[in-house]
Amino acid sequence: MMIFLKNYSDLRLDIVGFLAILGEGSVLANAQVASLSRLFYLPRLLPAPQALLRPSRPEILAPHIADVAGVQSGNHKRHVNHVAHVLINGEAFPKHSVRVYEIRRNANAAPDLPKAKTKAPLSIVALLGCAFSLPLLILSISMNDGMALLATILLSFLSTVIGIGQKWKLELTKRTSKDIVPPGDVVIRYPKGNFLVVKCTEETSRELYFAPEEIEYQVTHPEIYRLISLLGTLMLMFGVICLGNATLTLQVCFAASYMLLNAAYWIVAALPHKLHWNLTCFMVEEQKIEKSEPTTFTEALWQAIVVTKSTEWCKIGKAAPMTEAWNQWLHDAEVQAKTVGQYVDGMDYTTYQLPDWDPQKALRELMNPTFNHDSSGSAEAEYDRLRDLARQEQGKRQHCFDKARIPPIPPGSRQAYERGDGAAAHELSEEGKRHGQLMDQYNKQASDYIFRENNAVGRVDGDTIDLHGQYVKEAEEILEQRIRYAQQTGQTHLHVLVPASITRKIWLTLLRLLSIVGKGNHSPAHVQKIKPRVEEICQELGLQYSTEPNAGRMYINLTGGPADMPSQHHTGAGAPHYQQHHGQQQQQQYGGGQQQYGQQTGYPAQHQQYGGQQQHQNQNQNQNEELEQLAKKLLPKLFRACRGCCVVM
Repeated sequence: MMIFLKNYSDLRLDIVGFLAILGEGSVLANAQVASLSRLFYLPRLLPAPQALLRPSRPEILAPHIADVAGVQSGNHKRHVNHVAHVLINGEAFPKHSVRVYEIRRNANAAPDLPKAKTKAPLSIVALLGCAFSLPLLILSISMNDGMALLATILLSFLSTVIGIGQKWKLELTKRTSKDIVPPGDVVIRYPKGNFLVVKCTEETSRELYFAPEEIEYQVTHPEIYRLISLLGTLMLMFGVICLGNATLTLQVCFAASYMLLNAAYWIVAALPHKLHWNLTCFMVEEQKIEKSEPTTFTEALWQAIVVTKSTEWCKIGKAAPMTEAWNQWLHDAEVQAKTVGQYVDGMDYTTYQLPDWDPQKALRELMNPTFNHDSSGSAEAEYDRLRDLARQEQGKRQHCFDKARIPPIPPGSRQAYERGDGAAAHELSEEGKRHGQLMDQYNKQASDYIFRENNAVGRVDGDTIDLHGQYVKEAEEILEQRIRYAQQTGQTHLHVLVPASITRKIWLTLLRLLSIVGKGNHSPAHVQKIKPRVEEICQELGLQYSTEPNAGRMYINLTGGPADMPSQHHTGAGAPHYQQHHGQQQQQQYGGGQQQYGQQTGYPAQHQQYGGQQQHQNQNQNQNEELEQLAKKLLPKLFRACRGCCVVM
């Protein structure tokens, strides 16, 4: 027969003192705001008081991770101040959502600074601890339990000692100037991709978001605080010792009190922090945005731009990648955002209008421009359908290879053989290969389809090919075939239209290496590196060439004839215009920060800045070093392949 306890006197609670030091997490969760209140001085039972007996005190309130950027001011921080986070908890909003709030100072508020609420859950647990101390004190006296009496006094007044050392008040930075307060809108981007746009003045944004939250402790000297902490530590140790020597009845009462207090503190720790703060000095009003909730980061970023009518904060906070396509998208988004305004709806909400502009489609076209002309919706839909089918087959192929645990191009089924299941691995490998073949077929269909659309009769000249919508490998194969065709038909030159997505691989290796060699401005000591290599190879192959003065451009005749620099415009649709005007920039620049596309592309001219002159020089130097390596490796092969075929301009 199982026996638990024969009688009450058999119960042993010699370690009941451990209950007094449990629950650090729940106490620390709201320790800073609790020490703002005068109730922190109240003698009471406090769970885990050692958590507040630290050798040093925090100098700031606990910040929260987010990216904060000032729209007008240009200020930037990597975290949200605690009070601002309590006022509007942006982390609680859904993923990829955008919320807009206006924050104003409340001139009629009694406390002009954030304070701890008097009527709050923290006040209840403080009073509950005091309510447990009084009965224990009375019970200890009535039962003549001196050790319990000492334990009650020491553990109760320990909270008062802690309060003396931890009491503080909050100081927010004040604006001393009495001039007109400029706007100081703020955009906060949280890790999960949602945005919080705060409409406020510069004074409010400085108080809440950018100025440090200064903690002013009542005990300012660190030495005095350490003495107070030492006294509190001694009181805790002696209180636990006395509690361990109290009578069984008082130990049971202490155990019950601490268990109830721990439960209460854990409940309070789970409540929103806003319940503990008195923030009536600020007035918060929500504003609205038209249409539905964004589902992607791009849509969320677009809506935030519509509200702010600016994209400078995106660059300051690095909300978007610093690429050519993204920079152009930001420019277009700002232009579109300024075409609409806001209005007040029937519910007195300020509502921001959204332009009829698809941010996802615009970004997709900039990253991988499919059509180099005004295409019909059905043509683009067919191209997207074929590419989507190819991507689906790619995913299925990868799934098969992952199950077999072999590389995408399987040399064998080593992982499956290790499991002793070679047949299953071989079957998965063959299935993956079939999906890979289908992927290649769909990509080939998409490549052929888009090439026919972009290069139809009347859309480009006979001496021009348009490679928009092609992957790099596809573009290389088409270009090789077109060069061979030009050789067979006796063509002397070829113009190539290349999208931005494959410019690095195709445009650099062909147009830059074969005709644009650079002036050496961004090379170390301003020494040209590519041009001498091009001249050397031309001499080896017996090719004639001419150099355009002050333009860093060479004209190479791959047919073996004289290389006379063309002086007239080329009238091919969408092709670059070559002029030889000394002292004047060419219409199209491939090496600088400004790039202009022909009319066929439909993209406006854009100007990029990459963080200053030094970064721009470093980037161009890296590009020239890359071109030098490519020149040494690829120029001989390209010239030999093109010799006697055409002139590449």
